[in-house]
Amino acid sequence: MSMPTVLIVDDDAATRFTLTHQLQRWQYRVLEAENGEQTLTILQHADVALILLDQMMPDCSGLDVFLQLNALFPTPPPAIMMTAYSSVELAVAFLKAGGTDFIQKPFEMSVVEVKIRQAIAAEEQQRRLRHELQKLSQVVEQSPSIVLITDLDGRIEYINPKCTTLTGYCLDEVIGKTPHLFSSNTHPHEFYRALWQTILAGQEWRGEFCNKKKDGTLYWEAAAISPIRNQAGEITHWLKVAEDITERKQAERAILEAKQLADDANRAKSDFLADISHELRTPLNGILGYTQILQRDDHLNNEQRRAIEVIHHSGEHLLLMINEILDLSKIEARRLELMPEPIHLPTFLANVVEIVRVRAQQKDLAFQAKLASDLPQGILADEKRLRQVLLNLLGNAIKFTTSGSITFNVSTSGLLPCSQHRAIAETLTGCHRIRFEIRDTGVGIPPEHLKEIFIPFHQVKDVRISKEEGTGLGLSICQQLVRLMGGEIEVISDLNKGSVFSFDLEFPVEDGLRDISPDVSELRPIGMAGAARRILIVDDVASNRALLRDMLSPVGFIIDEAENGKEAFDKTLAFRPDAILLDIVMPIMDGMSTVRHIREHPDVEDTVVIALSASVENRTREMSLAAGCNDYLTKPIRMTALFQKLETWLKIEWQYPTPSYGERQSSASSLIYPSLDTIGQLLRMAWQGDVIGIQETLRLLGEQDATLLPFVRIVEHFASNFQIEEMQDFLIQAVYDTYDVVIERKIHHPRRG
Repeated sequence: MSMPTVLIVDDDAATRFTLTHQLQRWQYRVLEAENGEQTLTILQHADVALILLDQMMPDCSGLDVFLQLNALFPTPPPAIMMTAYSSVELAVAFLKAGGTDFIQKPFEMSVVEVKIRQAIAAEEQQRRLRHELQKLSQVVEQSPSIVLITDLDGRIEYINPKCTTLTGYCLDEVIGKTPHLFSSNTHPHEFYRALWQTILAGQEWRGEFCNKKKDGTLYWEAAAISPIRNQAGEITHWLKVAEDITERKQAERAILEAKQLADDANRAKSDFLADISHELRTPLNGILGYTQILQRDDHLNNEQRRAIEVIHHSGEHLLLMINEILDLSKIEARRLELMPEPIHLPTFLANVVEIVRVRAQQKDLAFQAKLASDLPQGILADEKRLRQVLLNLLGNAIKFTTSGSITFNVSTSGLLPCSQHRAIAETLTGCHRIRFEIRDTGVGIPPEHLKEIFIPFHQVKDVRISKEEGTGLGLSICQQLVRLMGGEIEVISDLNKGSVFSFDLEFPVEDGLRDISPDVSELRPIGMAGAARRILIVDDVASNRALLRDMLSPVGFIIDEAENGKEAFDKTLAFRPDAILLDIVMPIMDGMSTVRHIREHPDVEDTVVIALSASVENRTREMSLAAGCNDYLTKPIRMTALFQKLETWLKIEWQYPTPSYGERQSSASSLIYPSLDTIGQLLRMAWQGDVIGIQETLRLLGEQDATLLPFVRIVEHFASNFQIEEMQDFLIQAVYDTYDVVIERKIHHPRRG
């Protein structure tokens, strides 16, 4: 470290000599000057740490020299006055001018040494502080942040260049003004009141301002305003440090506008799909409704029955595609809700297994179901959606496998605490995490195409070849449904070797759920016991009214019709129906308003009202029930579902065809079934819709073994009435009753409604 330099200014050579000798002993470098002129010259070329300045000199006083130094140098060295006089006025004047200290002659060298060392140390500290302040000043001046300092009254004392650049105001236009100069009048008075309350309490305030530039342009800043305190802890100023967030705000606004546009587009799409669904379902209601009626006609020849079968199958396929598109739309709009209910898991799985087994047999594929023995009996799940996923994945495995086998594995990790059903966890025994796995030996999927298979409306080309129709939505919907249920479909596939689709789902255990096996099947009613029930059909489409009339009239219902809500209300008062089949969307007065009017009239307020709608939205059903409807049916109307609703609400006891009905009164266990191979053959033909083949097989069975006649008559009844679904269910039950392959005990396959 270099020695500090001390400049001695004194016209007396002896004094200079004495001081120089002592200072050098104290390890100081010494320079000498006889007068003010020499002093100024030395200071222009040397770095002096301290000046020892004599007060009395020939050409000028020491105070005059010091004042000249202050005028010429921004930061002159510290100075100690040397004087032989004890003048208080002189000392005060020197100190007021910025002098450091004074020494009285004759010198006491120990005092001189202490004062010199103190002055040099103090100056060194001040120099470091000035350096730090200079760096801090540079940081503030060059900061990309806005820096603003005000006094306690809010008058601006300082702004940095960033503030002037951003706002367009120069320093002179801002100093002495308040920050209200930048106000855009966007924020309410309460906003500023809360700000002042915070900082006056000595706390930091953080928030966002919308301010205005000099040219009127608005800009946004994220600011932090805090108090500046002195050494005593008293607040002396307010400091604001802010960032220009205008671009961020513009981006946020653009995102919000884009989201609004997307939401509007989604709503428009949903409304469009709902309208399209309604428009497509309305004609399908007539097509599928009349095919159901024609299937019951005993006068049709085989060619006509086959034609009706094609029409019905095509209509069902179109309905399936409409439902898939609507499902995807609801999933994308997050409007699809799961409807969990208690289900008997072994029965549910047996239903799925037997449906798939028949389809696999049609392609001569081996099908194996491995269902773990520790699976729970009852679970809480959305049966419709879970079946939809499993049948789609298993159906794809069959569709894309030309030879080999399909394996369906279902296992569980055992009873565990519920992690995904915390809202109802206290009411649950626990949950089973069940793994579903479908393996096939099909053509497989190349790794680069694995992600594509879940893209809506996308089908991998030239890889998994199939003649089946489809929308390219199945796997996408399955993945979304599984995610909605809390899982994720995973895929492992080797090209030309096969694929494995799997997913895990958590299901709450439903205690006490038992398998209850009802009658083998239900036959179509041909009439009703007791007085004929009166039905009012309300629909603005004449063909829809005609369809319902043709469904209901043959079994003895007394029918009246209305084409709008106003007419329906008037006819309800006059006709006094037992039940009203009420379309929701109609001119003049819609179904919702109609049922409200009916519920408000004391004479007919208890009339059963079943809403009919082409909408599959849950909200339409909920709105109908909330308006006062007793029940709800979706178009196209299923005769079985319609008859079940009427049976429930009107307490109807149906009358059935005597020949077949007599056979049905015996329990399933009293029936004698043909061999499993024969039942399987009949089941395959049922899935293919081969009614002629079924009837020929039944004729041969009856001729070969009279004990099979009860079985033959039941199946013949289904075939002659073209009740394909009921026949399939009956034959699947026959498999359960004769040979337990899938599960260890006898289970029931529930009839589909």
